[in-house]
Amino acid sequence: MAKARSPGYPAIGLGTAIEKVSAVYSKDAQNNLPREVVARHAGYNGITGVSLSMLSSLLKYGLLTGRGDNTSVSDLALQIIAHPVGSEERRAAILEAAFNPDLFAEIRDHYKGGKVSDQALRSYLLTRKFLPNAVDGVIRAYRETMELVEEESGAYHSADGQTERNTPPMQPKSPEPQAPKGLQLPPVPPVMAEGSLPFSVALTGAGLEIGARIKSESDIESLIQVLQTMKPLLPTIYGQPKATVVPPDANERAQRVFQASMEGRKNEEGVSFFVTQAQKVQLRERGYTDDQIRDMKPEDAHRALGLIN
Repeated sequence: MAKARSPGYPAIGLGTAIEKVSAVYSKDAQNNLPREVVARHAGYNGITGVSLSMLSSLLKYGLLTGRGDNTSVSDLALQIIAHPVGSEERRAAILEAAFNPDLFAEIRDHYKGGKVSDQALRSYLLTRKFLPNAVDGVIRAYRETMELVEEESGAYHSADGQTERNTPPMQPKSPEPQAPKGLQLPPVPPVMAEGSLPFSVALTGAGLEIGARIKSESDIESLIQVLQTMKPLLPTIYGQPKATVVPPDANERAQRVFQASMEGRKNEEGVSFFVTQAQKVQLRERGYTDDQIRDMKPEDAHRALGLIN
């Protein structure tokens, strides 16, 4: 008597399938390959029950084409791999691959847009002659696939072929930090400018943001100095418990350290070697042309900005 089997379905979700086919493409592009080579490229030790299940899933999604010794990455898979996340080409390809498996297309058509609870989907699969021990795998693969569709494509196709857009809710913008009364915080560029110190420190609504590209011990010491200066200010700025007393000279120290982070590295005479991008913007705002700025010595630029006497 033949052993009962569940109807065919992808054993892995579309997200995992794309990772596997991308690994194959990175090693052999769209060359015709034996199944065993495809399996090894995808991270398996050759042809096994698990790797055969993976190969079958990729075929069902339309990410592989051919059979036997003439298996290759499909044009549909290439459409997903080659285009960036968010592009219309990638969205369309993901949507097509998601519903290439007959079962997933059937679920989409049976339930509006494919939106269904696990309990209802379990009952539906059992009535479709799926074995109880296979149902969880089906639901897991389907959920992963639909999550990818919603994340990258932003839509499900409903039973009538119309597209239902899922627009994520707007996230509230984090409020900008407010300086405590009597403490003036200078603006700090949030990104590193060419010729500036190898780190940036920025006050944002979400907290103190730090970017660094450290190459020497002196760079570390400079960053530590900035952080130590800011440390006593954070509880006051971000409304944390005020267990730390803000030093009387905190404003002066913050101004001094922030100014140092905005200027270029100093030479032995104390004059900056560079005019940073942030400083160029300030010069333009003061009416200087790009030609004038380009011809300026750093000392002249800093004097025009009032950074030096």
